[in-house]
Amino acid sequence: MRPRLIYYDARGTCLRVRLMLADLGVEYDWVPLSDPHALLEARGKAPCGSLPIWEEGGGALVISGANTILEYLGARLSVQSDDLQVRAVARELEEYCNEYERALWGKRDAVAAHLAQASEGTRSEANATYDRNRLIPMLVVLGTTYQSLRRLLARPLPCDYALLEVLHYTATEDPDLLGQVPTLQDFYQDALRRPRIKKFVSPNTDDEGA
Repeated sequence: MRPRLIYYDARGTCLRVRLMLADLGVEYDWVPLSDPHALLEARGKAPCGSLPIWEEGGGALVISGANTILEYLGARLSVQSDDLQVRAVARELEEYCNEYERALWGKRDAVAAHLAQASEGTRSEANATYDRNRLIPMLVVLGTTYQSLRRLLARPLPCDYALLEVLHYTATEDPDLLGQVPTLQDFYQDALRRPRIKKFVSPNTDDEGA
């Protein structure tokens, strides 16, 4: 019986798990939920009461929370590090990815609130101000944290997929933002060249190496 990944049918932190599974060639059943009753039932059986959920053995093993799932899979697939310093920086990167993602999704509401209170200025100007004051500084921190991690350990880690997730959403929302931090832009473009990730992100693209 194949493992199952359960999540509501919307954008969110589950993408990092799916990117890791795709990149490592792990087969599983994707179970997106949209019915409110199914969501409540899923949350009720989640160990920490949150989604996504990873199930193995028909429910014999149940893990929930995107970063918890990444750590479990990283250990099981031998892509995790036992070095305490590496793990500390990796956890810092994951947590800051979550913070950045909240800021990214909060941009629309923040800009709307600013325009409602401002006596002058355009939406384009408000968007640029939010990027300059909020998102770009956070991307810079993500870039320096990622570089610190790579200096400690060159090979990929589970937290790389959390970073890849937020960069994918950034590129989708505003491709110009990634160009502000070349280190992150290079990381993202290199990841998209990997056949399995390329096929997952762009399933309609023909790729003989996928």
